Order: sequence, then C-alpha cells, then structure tokens
Amino acid sequence: MKLHVKPAHPDDAYALSGGLCESDNRHLEAIMGEEFYPEWRGPRMEEQITSAFQAFSITDDDNRILGIWGHDHFCPIMNWGELWLMSSPELFSTHLRELTDGFRRHILPKLDGQYDVVSCTVRKDNEGLRRWLSKSGFTETYSNELGGETFALMTRGLDTWQSPSDS
Repeated sequence: MKLHVKPAHPDDAYALSGGLCESDNRHLEAIMGEEFYPEWRGPRMEEQITSAFQAFSITDDDNRILGIWGHDHFCPIMNWGELWLMSSPELFSTHLRELTDGFRRHILPKLDGQYDVVSCTVRKDNEGLRRWLSKSGFTETYSNELGGETFALMTRGLDTWQSPSDS
C-alpha cells in the first residue's frame, strides 16, 4: 500500500483520535493535564488542524487516516516554523521507508524554503521519533518537563541561523 497526503479536514481528527499511537496519547495527556479525558482527543486534535498554518492527512490506499501533520509559524518575526505529527502505530511500523522518503524529499525542502529554522517538540521517551528526526538533520536543543513527561525541542537550521540583529 502507498501513502497519500491530502489537506486535512477537521473530521480527520476524529477518524484518527481513537487510533493514536501510545506516545501521542501520552503527549496529549501531558499537555491537557487534569483536563484530559479520552473523548477530548478529537476536539483537541481538531483544534490543532484548524489553527495550523497548513495541515495534511496521511492516508493509505483504502483512505484510512494513518497520521496528520502540519506546521505553524512558531515565531514569525524570526522566521521559525514548528512541525507536528500525530500518528497511528501503523504509520511508522508499516510505512517507515515511504514516510521517511516523502519527508526528506518533499516536506523538508518545502519547510526549509519557508523557514530559517524548523522545530518539533517530542516526548523524550519517544526515542524512535527522536532518532528519525536526528537522521533528518534535527538536533535536540532544549528539554522541559510538563505533566509528568519530559519533552525535547528538536530543531533544524538553528546551527546556521542568524538573528536579524546579527545581519
């Protein structure tokens, strides 16, 4: 089966919310804190889609939603973008090679052309995702704790970035 990428629709959040991977469930639980209830995953994910600068659904040949990714202007003044991904376990376990190829060949060049720096916040325990991002040129630049989880800020382009005041 092949992966397909299409603009995300808010309804896609609800289609994916019940099948999120364990790491994404823990991520949502940490940021929502005591207000986390499993039935709130869909509305929180819909909010992520509708507030994003761009959001896309990743589907298979049967049009099953395996993931949703997007990006936002993390700091527009500094031309810094933030990348995010919510996925099912199947996206990485079954489609890793195709996902990686598409990410490196198509997504990263577009993000690199749009932003000077791209970042992604991940759970520090999600070693697979951290390693996957590292192999795509991201480095861990900061970490912090929230809701009993440690999160890492992974950045790409920060090593060559100059603030506008340095120019």
